[in-house]
Amino acid sequence: MISGKDSSPRENTTRANNNSVIESLVSGSISSTLTTIVYQPLDLLKTRIQLRDNSIKTADGKTILLGRITKSALTLVKHDGLLCLWKGTGASLLRSCPGVGLYYATLTMLQTNYSSQTNRPNDAVQAFYFGLMARSMVSFMLLPVTVVKVRYESGRFNYPSLIGAIGAAYTSSSGWVGLVPTVLRDSIFSGTYYMCYTQLKSQDETTSEALHPDRLRHHMRLFSYGVMSGFVASFITNPIDVLKTAIQAASNDTAEGSSKLTMRQVASKMLNEPKGFFRFFDGLIPRSARRTLITASTWTFYELLIDLMHFK
Repeated sequence: MISGKDSSPRENTTRANNNSVIESLVSGSISSTLTTIVYQPLDLLKTRIQLRDNSIKTADGKTILLGRITKSALTLVKHDGLLCLWKGTGASLLRSCPGVGLYYATLTMLQTNYSSQTNRPNDAVQAFYFGLMARSMVSFMLLPVTVVKVRYESGRFNYPSLIGAIGAAYTSSSGWVGLVPTVLRDSIFSGTYYMCYTQLKSQDETTSEALHPDRLRHHMRLFSYGVMSGFVASFITNPIDVLKTAIQAASNDTAEGSSKLTMRQVASKMLNEPKGFFRFFDGLIPRSARRTLITASTWTFYELLIDLMHFK
């Protein structure tokens, strides 16, 4: 007679897969919280540079011109204080914490379902597809939060309540402005990143050192793979990010204003500017630095937390 506590292999596999998804959700959310707070200043500077916001208004009404990157940061800190570099952190956390957690959970589900059906490891194309699909779904669900985040960082909008602004964005068509470039940017970035990262990681796991690793050195190598993967993905998606930022920041908070700009209109306008095609690479350095570091750090912390959960 079989005990009521006994489970079939299929039930055990399902339970293990569910635990993996929950672990991914929790680990992703925790790691994202830490890295978002640390790297928020780079995101704010990236937004200001892409929008060509080269001036700020001081408390006494004076206009101060900003330079590029370092000078912009120093000028902002001088006139608005150090904490001004973390403007928009609340919106970033509301977007990244659930977003990254859901991304890792979705990615884990795609991987485990595929592996259980085919019994073979993922190749580069499949890794790109998994990363793209997981990010597309999450990016779509959290688009209104992204819109509020960009507007808040731009300094062009003053929201009395961040939560209220996000709630209003979900119920207004203006909260869904820039849907196509946002989903394109996020999905292509994640697909490219995950493809490069998994290929580098799989090669590392075949070395003799990886079979008996020093855990600290192992995670340091993972971080370096993340940096390389992040730079490639950031470079490829920067033009889309410039278009997305311009569309979302320029649109009004009304349904009428949200339909005024299209990707084609913004792209044509940028191509006619003095910088021409190179206008699409505005903000590349702070964006690449921020996106690469935050993604590599998030993945490293994520892998570390998963290791700790399985540590015996």
